[in-house]
Amino acid sequence: MFTLMKSRFFGIGYKKRVCMCVFLGLVCLVLIAKEYLRVDFSDIQSVHRAFSGKSSRSNFDWDGWVERNRYRSIGDVYDICDSKSNDRVKVGKAILSYNPENRRIYATIAANITLADDLVRGTANIYASYRGRVLFNETFDVCRDLHVKGLKCPMRKGDKISVHEKKKFPSHIPSGYFLAVGHIRNQNNKCLGIVEAEFKI
Repeated sequence: MFTLMKSRFFGIGYKKRVCMCVFLGLVCLVLIAKEYLRVDFSDIQSVHRAFSGKSSRSNFDWDGWVERNRYRSIGDVYDICDSKSNDRVKVGKAILSYNPENRRIYATIAANITLADDLVRGTANIYASYRGRVLFNETFDVCRDLHVKGLKCPMRKGDKISVHEKKKFPSHIPSGYFLAVGHIRNQNNKCLGIVEAEFKI
């Protein structure tokens, strides 16, 4: 069998043999690189260096919830955008979880928010950077473009929103430091909630 394959390989001509070897080498390189760049759950570390002045007050034991469920925290959700304010309250978490069945990592934002002001219309800004370079910075219409269960327009001050948005985490991303911030402002430009996430791989 091996002799037959060898004779056929050397019988196709020099240029074709070179092309085939190059092709096989590229395939092997891609497969090796793919596994090398695959995100491992244990490699993801939460960091807190961009945000300061965080209040210890919370409307729920979010850190305990993360620990009990063996999630990995990558950020927090607050009711006030100003990271230096001592009045803001932690109202949720940004977490990662691992599903051993499909070997995928999921990113989830979970929060219980009580609106501090009316929401008739507004904007949501989402910002993401990698190693200090901006990857994404876009502003959306809250009422038209943002599809979050429990969030609708109009809503009144005191209305409660329970958020649980779960998305698949990319399986192949480069190592380094990532930062992401998303906040919602109403028609009066008042911040109604913000999520701040930092992690490194």
